[in-house]
Amino acid sequence: MTLSHLPLSYCTNAHAGRTVAEVQTGVTNFSAPIRDRFGEPLAVGLWLARSVMDELAAPAAASRFSQFLQEQHLTCHTLNAFPFGDFHSDRVKEQVYLPDWTTVARQKYTVDCARLLAALLPADAEGSISTVPLGFKQLATAPGFLESCCDPLLETARELDQIYQQTGRRIRLAIEPEPLCVLETTPETVQF
Repeated sequence: MTLSHLPLSYCTNAHAGRTVAEVQTGVTNFSAPIRDRFGEPLAVGLWLARSVMDELAAPAAASRFSQFLQEQHLTCHTLNAFPFGDFHSDRVKEQVYLPDWTTVARQKYTVDCARLLAALLPADAEGSISTVPLGFKQLATAPGFLESCCDPLLETARELDQIYQQTGRRIRLAIEPEPLCVLETTPETVQF
């Protein structure tokens, strides 16, 4: 089933995935049965926490992970880089927005996700990465917060262009407006 030229995707952030092994277990236990029930093509929208990205940093590890997805008959066109850390701990609400876009850590994590996605994308496919809408409003109280987000975002755009120049893989960054965030409405996002 497709709603566009991209296959239907199942987002894995609904399942714990603090390690590559946990991500693979979630794909095997949840994504693969959905593929079996609804048929191919099915893609996975992967949430890969910073700890998972650290495990996949080595080219051999990324290659093994790509092979795992191929063996599962699943493709990946998008990564959810919104939750940086543990999205399944007892309390996550405010913490899921950290680090925010004023930090190099958020920028580096997003670029690392883009580099991995470039390696996972099917031939001739474009990809996307969703991200935190700058930060959580109650935590974004420093003077000049919005301005401080600009340099990391612009550096990310440069890195995404560099990935495109090197690989031919176009990856878009999707800032995901959400209630209680710095960018929670369409007008706020357009104004930013």
